[in-house]
Amino acid sequence: MRVGTTAFMLQLDTLIEYLEEKRDSRFPHEASAIKADLDLNTEIQGLVSALPYRPDFAHLAALNRSHQHFMVHWRKLESLCTVWEGRGEIDSETWKAEKMEIETIIDEIETAVPQDSEEVHDRTYY
Repeated sequence: MRVGTTAFMLQLDTLIEYLEEKRDSRFPHEASAIKADLDLNTEIQGLVSALPYRPDFAHLAALNRSHQHFMVHWRKLESLCTVWEGRGEIDSETWKAEKMEIETIIDEIETAVPQDSEEVHDRTYY
């Protein structure tokens, strides 16, 4: 597990797991799949809304990146959450575009740790 406040890092890890689940899911054709997708969106939205209020959030950054760089991708995730709000069914082209965006977001935020954590300071930079 990554370093940081345990509860915070667990929430961040859960968010990444949800995003990976969404990225890896199939296009929702049936009513049950559409409902499952909407439920997953709700879980993601809840974490995206809650995490910025945690103290460790203000220091998140990936290796060799700034918090500002992290925030560019976090804002993209917030934007996706806004799009999902109140949306029902989705067409396949929009679905594909969102999955690509999710992949980019995951790549940028999955290695983020609070910048003042020992894990960041212990890494060797080449």
